[in-house]
Amino acid sequence: MSAQNTNGTAVITGASSGIGAVYADRLAQRGYDLLLVARDQKRLSGRAANLSAKTGRTVEILPADLTLRSDLLHLEERLRSDHTVTALVNNAGFGATSQLTDSKIEELENMIQLNVTALTRLTSSTLLPSLLSRRNCSTGPTAAPRHMSSTSLNPSITR
Repeated sequence: MSAQNTNGTAVITGASSGIGAVYADRLAQRGYDLLLVARDQKRLSGRAANLSAKTGRTVEILPADLTLRSDLLHLEERLRSDHTVTALVNNAGFGATSQLTDSKIEELENMIQLNVTALTRLTSSTLLPSLLSRRNCSTGPTAAPRHMSSTSLNPSITR
């Protein structure tokens, strides 16, 4: 990661646009190196180059579709093995675009995989134990769990 002073590495899912891109920009400006995760490799590469040039931070990308088990497991392994990670912004997610009775079950399963399964696996079984063990090390707090998840809800579902 970056040779300059760092707050560690922030992993941001859904980082290619919208809220995830804003978090990437703000965290890089606050001294975090970044690992950007999203499906669109081209947009991730552009965002990484822009952020690195703008802030001097190390910005890596990991193209992944977290609805795919193999991609999720790949990210989990990275989180387990990368002890520079100090923050996870779990921004990948989506909401239903139609009423439940009009929804396709495959789309609902993908939504659950991304919004619930991926979120749970990345935090509780992968990153959280590592962060907590480093937080209680003999040299004092080195990492603190931080988590954010944004998922849009369709108001028509609650009618």
